[in-house]
Amino acid sequence: DFSITSPFGYRTDPITGESSFHDGVDIAAPESTAILAAADGVVVTANRTDSWGGSYGYYVLIQHDETYETLYAHCSEVLVKAGQEVEQGDIIALVGSTGNSTGNHLHFEVREGGSKVDPMEFFQKKSLTEDASLQKNLLIGHEHRWYSAADNKVFYLQHRKCPYIELFIL
Repeated sequence: DFSITSPFGYRTDPITGESSFHDGVDIAAPESTAILAAADGVVVTANRTDSWGGSYGYYVLIQHDETYETLYAHCSEVLVKAGQEVEQGDIIALVGSTGNSTGNHLHFEVREGGSKVDPMEFFQKKSLTEDASLQKNLLIGHEHRWYSAADNKVFYLQHRKCPYIELFIL
């Protein structure tokens, strides 16, 4: 299973031990797990040669529209090139531990109008009721848990008392 090991916001930096602001969420995953584009867009940066990458290690930055960008960092391998168009769900990289990292994980950022925003708030805006095709495929019980659907790499939180499922698409 995948778990969030470091949320967005102030935290004790695992490398320095000092309080610092964390610009994304860290999601632990086994090395070489596929990282998927969160939405359609164009690859702005595909750093696959500088393993430090300004502390991000190997990383991908995707421009989705005039407002939103997403960043995927600490990859073991980058599978796309700058200028390449990607669609939601395309495999763009593999999970790793390059750059300023203590273990295999995906560091995921959402940027809105150039400002880094909490990815959890961004994804929680979309409920399953907005997409009936996903309802049919993902509604499998009434438990409160994280689940990784191996066929489409969709992560979701299902709440016992809510008639919807929050989607976390990586």
